[in-house]
Amino acid sequence: MSGKLRVQLLKEGIHSGESGKVRDSFHVMRSLLDRFDEDTGECKVKELMSKIPSNHVKYAQEMGKVVGKDVWTTLPLYEHAQCQLPMTLENVHEILLNSTWRPQLCIVGCDGLPDLKGGNVLRQFTTLKLSVRLPPDIDPEHAFYTLKRLFESDPPFNAKVEFTKGIHTSF
Repeated sequence: MSGKLRVQLLKEGIHSGESGKVRDSFHVMRSLLDRFDEDTGECKVKELMSKIPSNHVKYAQEMGKVVGKDVWTTLPLYEHAQCQLPMTLENVHEILLNSTWRPQLCIVGCDGLPDLKGGNVLRQFTTLKLSVRLPPDIDPEHAFYTLKRLFESDPPFNAKVEFTKGIHTSF
């Protein structure tokens, strides 16, 4: 499923010298995203998680024996970059389960951020397009409203926060 998360604190952009009086919308966005997952990528939102059926764990273990370290060697990782989990043969099935049965968040688009020529301005808003992979047995509509509550309730600095629906895709 996907959605757009928009954070706004200002009616218009102002000089960055005013920072310290009002927080930048990107910093508030970071706080909101931290509600979704840990630094490790592990989802914090229990309503989006499901118990992985034991037969699917077994399938992942069997698949792990077949593909082995190809699970990560086929990724175009930059030099010393690593997967979310340690890249060991014992973890192959867990890496496979991360990419199939566990919720994962990706930021796939943005608006309100200037390019590198940007000046010293506190911008009025930041919008991110989020793509969330859900376990196969989680209803995307339920997931959307769960995330809407997660992001919009009790926003830092009483920012205006909106999470709007994107496309719900499935297999």
